[in-house]
Amino acid sequence: GAGLSIYITDVSFGSSAASTTAADSFPTLKEGTGGTCGTGTAVIWTAMSEANTTVQDHRQRPIRVTANSEVCWIMSVAGSKVITITGYIGGA
Repeated sequence: GAGLSIYITDVSFGSSAASTTAADSFPTLKEGTGGTCGTGTAVIWTAMSEANTTVQDHRQRPIRVTANSEVCWIMSVAGSKVITITGYIGGA
């Protein structure tokens, strides 16, 4: 809804592949607009991970996504990936 923001409180990101240092080759959350964060994209969370591990981030202070934006994830290295994002939607 107009004027509402997503607040991310927990991220769990698992992969069968290890992170690399190339752009978008490690667990990343982005915010943006235009469908699948096609425009106005900004990185809001990143992590590095070993193969067959899960990175977990339980935040005391949520990540606030810009109002009217979407959340997208990326990790471009080949392999299986599992991601769980929890939080809430609230006023900006």
